[in-house]
Amino acid sequence: MKKIDIHVHCSKDTGHKVNGIDLISSQEMLESMDKRGIYKAVLMSSSEKDEDVSSNKEVREIARNSDRFYYMSIVEPSNAIYENLKKEKDQGSIGVGELVYNKEFNSPEIFSILDAAEKLQMPVLFHMSPEIGTYYGVYDKKGLTYLEEALKKFKDLIFIGHSQAFWCEISKYDREDPSYRDSYPQGKVFEGRVADLLRKYPNLYADLSANSGSNALMRDRDYGIKFIREFSDRLFFGTDTFAKNQTFPLDKYLEDLLKEGLISREDCENIYYKNFEKIFKIKA
Repeated sequence: MKKIDIHVHCSKDTGHKVNGIDLISSQEMLESMDKRGIYKAVLMSSSEKDEDVSSNKEVREIARNSDRFYYMSIVEPSNAIYENLKKEKDQGSIGVGELVYNKEFNSPEIFSILDAAEKLQMPVLFHMSPEIGTYYGVYDKKGLTYLEEALKKFKDLIFIGHSQAFWCEISKYDREDPSYRDSYPQGKVFEGRVADLLRKYPNLYADLSANSGSNALMRDRDYGIKFIREFSDRLFFGTDTFAKNQTFPLDKYLEDLLKEGLISREDCENIYYKNFEKIFKIKA
């Protein structure tokens, strides 16, 4: 089955580190994709500044040198934000990502980015943060009320949710501390805000990459199967690969569920590539 990875990070060359870990190079990424049977992947940008690692410029160059990559870009809030983002789109960017500015989701700065993205029809993949100042990512409080405000305001914009603080909301919970919202909760899922928002807002999608996405689906097998069956047309397969030799259990988990007849082939095709082709209007 064709697989498109919605979320990866790399640099052109070796020798760079992220949080003390060697950042995978573009060639190493291709080798990793081949081992895992991934056809194409979407590079996330880390910066608008050309000199930074994994900047818009660098991921654009990687994508231009290999037909195995697409890329997203990010822009700083400014008076010229629409023009800057349009320039990125004209050069090949397919969306805004990974949006990690540590501001409230309903802040003027974030809304300025969302407004430009909506006008340019560029989906936004965001990393959600549980707190301002301690964790990176766009901040929302428990219950995702700021995200809901954005979903209502920008009805024609595709939002793609990602990270621990987003997927924590797959279940109801009593904890208020940010460290819990930044973790990988275990145990039974009591349906939470993620399903509620997916039902209410057709412009919300979800990124299954990293341990946050896989943990959300795998922590409660019965609920995870139910969730996939209902929302397979709103989910994107991804890994969040940024280093060599990372492992991601969700891929095999989905394949096993398909073999056991617990989810359909259509469910898997939606997650692995059809949703990508539909939302980004790309026939991969």
